Amino acid sequence: RDLYSSDGTTFNTLSNWNFSQMNGYGIFGNSVWIIGYGGTNPDTSVAHTNNDLFVWNSGTGFVQASSMGFSAPTTHLATVGDTAFFSLYGGTGHTGSDLFVLNGTTLTQAASFGVAPAFVTSLGTTDAFFRITGGTGHTGTDIFRWSGGSLANISNMGASSITYLTSLLGTDLYFSVNGGTGHTGYDVFRWNTSAGWTNVSNVGASALTYLSTLGPDLYFSVMGGSTGSGYDLYRWNGGTFTDVSGDKNFSTLSLFAQDGNTGFFLGILGTDRGLYRWNGSAFTRMDTAGPSSIAAPYVIYNGDVFYFQYGRVGGPTTVWFPSLLWNSYFDFLNSRI
Repeated sequence: RDLYSSDGTTFNTLSNWNFSQMNGYGIFGNSVWIIGYGGTNPDTSVAHTNNDLFVWNSGTGFVQASSMGFSAPTTHLATVGDTAFFSLYGGTGHTGSDLFVLNGTTLTQAASFGVAPAFVTSLGTTDAFFRITGGTGHTGTDIFRWSGGSLANISNMGASSITYLTSLLGTDLYFSVNGGTGHTGYDVFRWNTSAGWTNVSNVGASALTYLSTLGPDLYFSVMGGSTGSGYDLYRWNGGTFTDVSGDKNFSTLSLFAQDGNTGFFLGILGTDRGLYRWNGSAFTRMDTAGPSSIAAPYVIYNGDVFYFQYGRVGGPTTVWFPSLLWNSYFDFLNSRI
């Protein structure tokens, strides 16, 4: 196996290594990377074993970027701008898996924990974020940022778990964090270059889920902790984390569908069970069935029309009602059968 180029008429050989396997390839900047296994160096006639990274571009030609002989699993994680990121395992002088960074034809080992990193997200064309759990000299889970040629731990909590939620304004990243040094339960943490890593919810919840973004505001489903029992709808407006549920009592709260940037639909069970639309300031009840009749609503999106279907528990069986159709004017075309 080799790397070829084509102008649509003829093929040109770019590598000429006769690899046994090519275990990945991709484009970064003006270059192409491949993971080549086996083969023979055409310049020295020396056999090549295991996996290594190779790069081709019009300036340098085909270049061997690593000579460590990595083993499986050797994985491409992400490409951000002109830089490609890999989780590479084993190899000469290296144990376990670690984050490696390929820029041009230079491969750099960015971490030495001996555990596989997970790509989380990126900001712009220069910053990449990774989740690393455990490893040599590191306990728990943290988020690491690659920027300016180096890797830094931006959370530094050793949490039980960290889940990336969303980004906002092109500068702020939001995470759900469970446990960690000096912290109990689940909270929403924000990271940006000016304020760093900040707990913006401070509720220590039993469960926390990102639901939606409306304009500059983020919405979350929050259960337990300092919020009490049951679920509540919380809004983060960039300055305060506020319960906007009012007097409603929810035992579950889940997002059904986004209505552009003007609202979203929530399926809610509990004392106030039903299908609701939130417009950024108030709830509107969308279904007409009684509070005790809705067993499991869900939504199907088709063009500009939403179809809301309901299950009603009737004795030992569940009876499905025909769809309720809702258009952009908030009208039910047939409200109940």
